[in-house]
Amino acid sequence: MSKNHLLFFKNEKFKYLIVGGATHLIYILSIFILYSILEIGYIFSIAISVLFSTTFHFYANKRYTFESNKKVDRYLMYKYLSVIILNYLIQIITVFLLHDFMNLNFYIALYIGVFITIITGFILLRKYIF
Repeated sequence: MSKNHLLFFKNEKFKYLIVGGATHLIYILSIFILYSILEIGYIFSIAISVLFSTTFHFYANKRYTFESNKKVDRYLMYKYLSVIILNYLIQIITVFLLHDFMNLNFYIALYIGVFITIITGFILLRKYIF
């Protein structure tokens, strides 16, 4: 592999996408295990899965993506949760506007929202959190 290819794999944006993909897999697999195998109700299964996946997302981005040495404290966690909540609201508003008002297919609206939150998440985590 050339040096340019190796640099690409060390790029923060690439790492952020890898962590996001892994986070999604953890979320889906934990829901599957909790809901389908252990037969725990879907509300509790989703809540636990969100807890697992966001915890992984935080530490993987802190250590791997942004290689941050910041101490994890309550203030840092509040800031991180504020980014998660903001991205959630962006996702909901995007789907609401595109699907309900513009009659765009739900999944297209959903993935437009995902694309937007990938960008906002990266920028906010990089500048505001880590």
